[in-house]
Order: sequence, then structure tokens, then C-alpha cells
Amino acid sequence: MTARIEENTLTVQVRDDGRGGARPEGSGLVGLTDRLAALDGLLRIETPFGGGTLITAAIPLTCSDARAAPPTRAPLSD
Repeated sequence: MTARIEENTLTVQVRDDGRGGARPEGSGLVGLTDRLAALDGLLRIETPFGGGTLITAAIPLTCSDARAAPPTRAPLSD
């Protein structure tokens, strides 16, 4: 597993050395895709048969949705 931050994006990669052939339509990977999409992120799956699997998740570290922005506080009055 590796994780890095570049250009306001967190990228996490998980690799195994198995046989490959992970099914992107499987419920676990669909759930990960949905969760990342909710964060404006992406999931990429590379899984050649006989060659292991590489899953890459990219998550922006900037807020693009006003609902997710921290709440603003009204100024204190005297």
C-alpha cells in the first residue's frame, strides 16, 4: 500500500500479487466507487488475469460542495 498527496489530491494504491481478475462490478468495489464519488474522488482498478490487482483511489483535498464546507459563524455581538 502506498499513499501520497500531490496537487491537492490524496492518492492511495493497494496492490496484491495474486492471480488478478478482480470483478469491478463486485459489491465491495461498487461500494468503494460510490463512496469515492460522494467525495468527488475516483477509483481505478487494474486487474489483468495472471498479474495481480492494483486499486487506485484518488480523493481531492479541496471542498467542492457547499454542504460539506465548514459552517460559518455569525459575528459575536456586544
